[in-house]
Amino acid sequence: MDKYLSGWQATLLNAMGRAVLVNSVMDSQLVHAMSGLLLPQGLLDELDTWRRDFLWAGDEKASGAQCLVAWEKACQQKEMGGLRIKDLAMKNKCLLLKLLHRATFMPLSGATEPPPKVQFFAWLLVQERIQCRANLLKKNVVQDATCEVCQGDMEDCDHLIFKCPFASSVWASLHVDTTGCSVRQLWCAPCPGAVPEKHSNCFILLICWQLWKHRNGVIFQGLEPSLTRFWMGCREEATLWPGRWPRTDRIVAEAWCQTLSPM
Repeated sequence: MDKYLSGWQATLLNAMGRAVLVNSVMDSQLVHAMSGLLLPQGLLDELDTWRRDFLWAGDEKASGAQCLVAWEKACQQKEMGGLRIKDLAMKNKCLLLKLLHRATFMPLSGATEPPPKVQFFAWLLVQERIQCRANLLKKNVVQDATCEVCQGDMEDCDHLIFKCPFASSVWASLHVDTTGCSVRQLWCAPCPGAVPEKHSNCFILLICWQLWKHRNGVIFQGLEPSLTRFWMGCREEATLWPGRWPRTDRIVAEAWCQTLSPM
């Protein structure tokens, strides 16, 4: 299996792309064997190690700090908060018993959903697993968890998205009251009144994604916090994301741009 994993140019793929390939290569390489043989558990464990390393670290061996979410969680169904990475042991049994159809991977990206990299970010965010400074401190990657945007409180996921003064000013500009909001209940966050209910979750993710990108610009590029730069990024994304939607939904994109244009 190593030659297939290393041949994928893993460094050129984002995590969602690697998740898709983890499933597809196992289909093509193992389906015949699993259809006729009950694979030993030791072999299944070794295959899972290869798949886990590739998902989190590309062509390198993944350390514990790089595995942001437990492998068992990643293998759960999308509806249960997982990535639908295939359970090889279960698939092996299903193929042998011929009681179920061959498991198929349902892509996480849909016609009316955000780009796959944003979906992967959202998946980590609602589990409080993004690489915020509080999480990095737990892994001894950094010595201080202070938010570098506000230089005030500890930067955990809720602070980054809702409680940081910069984030609070963003939501206030949209006339959104985020009191009591948490990333674990991200979909309960109110949406601006001017934004149509359809695709409103996408709009919330757009703001969260831009807060994350803005934070990374401050840390890794040495940029000063800037609402002007933040809103410019939001407007650019708002014109790009709806390109994936049906034409009948483009009116929603126009409402997004109208909401963001005064900012």
